[in-house]
Amino acid sequence: GRSWIYGRGDLHISDDTWISPGAIIFTHESVAINVGARCDIGPGVEFITGSHDIGTSLRRAGKGDAKAITVGRPIIHHG
Repeated sequence: GRSWIYGRGDLHISDDTWISPGAIIFTHESVAINVGARCDIGPGVEFITGSHDIGTSLRRAGKGDAKAITVGRPIIHHG
């Protein structure tokens, strides 16, 4: 299906993971998105790493911020 990935940040998707049509992923240069093994991401799901503080009445979008996203359990490599 058709999904969209935006940005230049790190995106790690593990084995046997399904991303449904219409999913949108917004990466950010300073944080990663990690999706573990055997996850099913439903249609229309959005991963958005960036946000901002609430600013003053002169400009509501204050200082920018970003948080990493982790879904599921990561694959543990043995050996």
